[in-house]
Formats: sequence, C-alpha cells, structure tokens
Amino acid sequence: MSLLSPQARRALSKVVKTLSLLDPRLRYGAIYVIPVLDPHTLAGEVTGWVGQSRYPRLRWVYHRRQQPWADTMGEPFIAWESPRVSNLGLWWREIWRIIAYRPLYNFEWNRTNPRRIPIWEQRCQRGARSATFFRDSQRSMPDSRYRPGRRGGPRTPLRPPAPR
Repeated sequence: MSLLSPQARRALSKVVKTLSLLDPRLRYGAIYVIPVLDPHTLAGEVTGWVGQSRYPRLRWVYHRRQQPWADTMGEPFIAWESPRVSNLGLWWREIWRIIAYRPLYNFEWNRTNPRRIPIWEQRCQRGARSATFFRDSQRSMPDSRYRPGRRGGPRTPLRPPAPR
C-alpha cells in the first residue's frame, strides 16, 4: 500500500523525470529506429518506432518481446549516437526524430501524425494477426490468459474447465 495518492505519484514522477533531464553527466546515448511491415498490407517497411536509450540493443530485445507490433519488426538501426550526451540532449534529439520520421507506433510527440496507430488498435491488430497465424498453421490458439513469467499472472498454463 502506497502512502501517496495516484495524483501525488504522477506529480512526483514528473518532477523526477524533469530532474533526470537536468542531470549534467555526459554518457553514451543513441537514437534508434525500428522499421516494421506496413500493418495494413503486411508488405513493405515503414518507420514503426523511434526511441532513445543508453543501451539500444537491450531496448530492441524488450521491444521484440513486449510490444504488440513485435511480430512485424524489421532490423533496427541506430540513427544517431554519441559517446558523450546529456539526458536533455538525448531527449530533444529523440523528439526531433519522432517529428521528422513520423513513426506509426510512437504516441508522445506524434499526435499530429494521421497514420499513427493508437495503443488499443495496435493490440487489436496483433490479435488479428495472431489468430490468422494460428488458423493458417493449423495449430490451436493458446489460452490468452497464459503469460509465463508475468508478475501477478499464472506461471503455468491454466487448465481447461472441467466438463459438466
């Protein structure tokens, strides 16, 4: 149980983010781009995601495992990198590239992009692609509640309901 209300936690997280942007330390940082298959045609690559990280290859692994569009990912590449960049410098370079590249799946700084796909629509598209994949390969669809290793969820497949 938290001592802070949800509003207080949000306000505190904004303050912490602002302070982290003002951190004067200069470290390695990179801006990366992840191309994806066009979700409407599933042919041809378009810019799917633009992000910034101090460890871009680890972020790519995260995206490949966690994002709804991971099954359409192409080969990520580094659009910009520097051995010495501040948090603020990395942040504004990411914003500039999001505005310039107009990726499909970025939410912040991309709201004027008419081709942007909202998060809830990304999940629906993934569900449709997964259902098609399992139907075409003649495999049974896994239980949607089975998510190994997720906190708060079952760690083993759920048993089917007993026949009545």
